Amino acid sequence: MPPKKNRVSSTLFKELLQNAKHFSTYSLSFLYKKGGGEYKFSVVVPKKVQKKAAKRNRIKRIVREIIKKELTEQNINNLHFVVFVKQKVNFDKLNDFKSAILRDFKYFLTKV
Repeated sequence: MPPKKNRVSSTLFKELLQNAKHFSTYSLSFLYKKGGGEYKFSVVVPKKVQKKAAKRNRIKRIVREIIKKELTEQNINNLHFVVFVKQKVNFDKLNDFKSAILRDFKYFLTKV
């Protein structure tokens, strides 16, 4: 989980839902806007993707770790975004899911 300073607060989440730009790929959907200070992000996995809460939480942990690693490597600041996972996850093919998330997130960063 990202440190508290890098998490999207509930007020910022509502603001992003109303005023943010939208970007979508096959497996992820992003709401984002340029903001001041450090990056802030949140991950949402709807019940439509996974019914069980434990599996949704595992997906969130995986996606958070990939994003956090990529953001620190590229030294991204001034970006606030929410990631919505759209693709159903087959835990037997977890490496394929991780590579798809990484590919889509790198594509998102090039477009922002």
